[in-house]
Amino acid sequence: MLRHIQAKGLRASTDILIVQSRLHAPSYAGPGRWMIIQAAKRKSFLAAGADVIPPAIEIIANANTQHKGRTVTTRGEALEGQLAKLESIGILTRGVDRPRTLTELYHLMCVDYPFRDYSTSDWREKDLETMLQYARMWPPPPSHSEYDGRHIPLPKSHALTQPGNGLRNVKNALIIDRLAFLLEFVFGAVGEVPSKFLPGVRRTSPSGGARHPTDALIELVQDHADILSGSYAYEAATHNLVRISGSSSTGLSADCFAKITLRSTVERAMWRYRDIRAFRPLVLDAGHIAEMISIVAAELDFQVSYHLPSAGPDVSSEWLAAPPLLEIRLKDIGDEQVSYPCGREARGADEIDIAPPPTFVLADSDREFLTNPFAHFMLAKDGLVGRTAWPSTRELKVNSSDFLVFNHCIPSQRGDRIGTMEGIVKATGISTDRIRELFSQGLLVDRREGESLYRGVRLWARYGWYLSLLKVVESRASYDGRPLDELNERLQQRQSSLNFEKLVRRKTCREFSSSAVDPLTLMRILDHGLSGTELTATVAPFAVEGTDDHLHRWSPNGLVPTAVKVTRDEVAKATTGQFPSAAGAFTVWLIADITPSLKEASAYETRILSLGMAAHRMCVCATQANLGVFLTPALSEGDTLRLLGIEADPATRIGYLLSIGRPLSGEG
Repeated sequence: MLRHIQAKGLRASTDILIVQSRLHAPSYAGPGRWMIIQAAKRKSFLAAGADVIPPAIEIIANANTQHKGRTVTTRGEALEGQLAKLESIGILTRGVDRPRTLTELYHLMCVDYPFRDYSTSDWREKDLETMLQYARMWPPPPSHSEYDGRHIPLPKSHALTQPGNGLRNVKNALIIDRLAFLLEFVFGAVGEVPSKFLPGVRRTSPSGGARHPTDALIELVQDHADILSGSYAYEAATHNLVRISGSSSTGLSADCFAKITLRSTVERAMWRYRDIRAFRPLVLDAGHIAEMISIVAAELDFQVSYHLPSAGPDVSSEWLAAPPLLEIRLKDIGDEQVSYPCGREARGADEIDIAPPPTFVLADSDREFLTNPFAHFMLAKDGLVGRTAWPSTRELKVNSSDFLVFNHCIPSQRGDRIGTMEGIVKATGISTDRIRELFSQGLLVDRREGESLYRGVRLWARYGWYLSLLKVVESRASYDGRPLDELNERLQQRQSSLNFEKLVRRKTCREFSSSAVDPLTLMRILDHGLSGTELTATVAPFAVEGTDDHLHRWSPNGLVPTAVKVTRDEVAKATTGQFPSAAGAFTVWLIADITPSLKEASAYETRILSLGMAAHRMCVCATQANLGVFLTPALSEGDTLRLLGIEADPATRIGYLLSIGRPLSGEG
């Protein structure tokens, strides 16, 4: 087969990814165990066939290798038909492509994603029909997080009811009082967003669909009055800290009194948004929250620094329900100049430590194996490799025969496959040495660990978010607490004093008046959001005094006009028919070049965080100027770049749109 494929000039495309079919499409109940995803085409194909190893898997595994693989069972006309079909759908190609990273494949699947068209007259009816279907399957999750454990009330701060007075009252107060104000102002609910199916809340930061998935874990380095040092979850609905275990302050500098880890309670967004592109707004949401923390912290004499999360020693699967995205470290630069004994853990008498799961050291005869739910398969230079990022990033070149083992070790709903070494050898004929190698490289896991992992993965799989989970797990494998220079450099520019009452009253604006905005206000908003960043911005000044209606590029020295003109209808069309996207006095497209971020997993999320943070600075600045803001990441990269006259590959850009103007109701 190998000679036949090579004689035809065919190779397996490096745009493909192979994953378990029942994790990618959990409603599938057939015999096919593997799904082949063509990332560039955003299409999935079930690898099925009469044999245990489908012909498509055999062909892919052998197409790019120089070594003899398993003898393919397909012959003659059947083989010709298979090759022709696989070439027609882009799984085989005649070109020589460079190997891709998982981040590249994931991003390719998100580019120009086909969102619902909101310009059609029946979009509300279609959306209602979708929500009815979801509601019949299972109810939505709560709109706020609740935690089990010892609840410790934080000092009352009046951050949301009397934000101005509350801020003045805590400016010179103890650290814990100022921290309580910060947490309540950033994470507390300032109102409700009614909905028949999915009630939401309003915070001082915007969030797609009022989902607000971002929650906070707090690590205190020292005791504060009756609150002991250690790890807590912030429960916004009760303004309580809830004691948890499993983290430590080790590694924090001596003048850092706390760290806040932003994590995304993913199901709050999953229930409403069930597509691969829906993870990006969660990262943008965390960017908005991170910037709001920075803004409030500056008013409280706290200095912040942004870091990758510290993964720590956790080897359980509990984090899958709320993966960490960003770590924010706090220093006190006010009158309370204290160095804290980092690493000290004061403990209450009623506290129980939860030890990490034991490491099982078993003989081959006693161990049972499962296929790692995070195992996936990609094309390297010389063939197919199996990769996993849990519990660490590893990869191993695999051949088609290895799929006999992977098939056998996928959890069986009937429980009829024996997962011991003896059982696998008997069922597959694969040697014990090879099985041990698959286990040592993480493609197989111990059943005791694997069953816990599969339980955690099911949350993502049931909503169609499994591919996003693979991306999240790969990023998490690189979490080491290191500082994020791209985000920290912007922190040197401190904002002037703000009207916090306006921030509490802020709402997303969808209807704007026809009033024009003065050009100084426009530039102040742009400069405040973009100075010190690597982002670019294009502005459509539909109603800006003294500014012609051509598109303009932002630069630190002012706006640079272009020869391109766009209409409001054209903008809405490129933004899935969302008419508020062009209803303001001006529309701004923030564009991030993600080319450098595609090689390092966590850098991808960092660049999206920077988009959210810049947009939030602009949103805050506009709110202070009594302007309303509409934001959306739901835009077509290709259509947007063409509309703006930007010559760039859509697969190398991520955009975020803001429409800003005077609210029709007079309230922003």
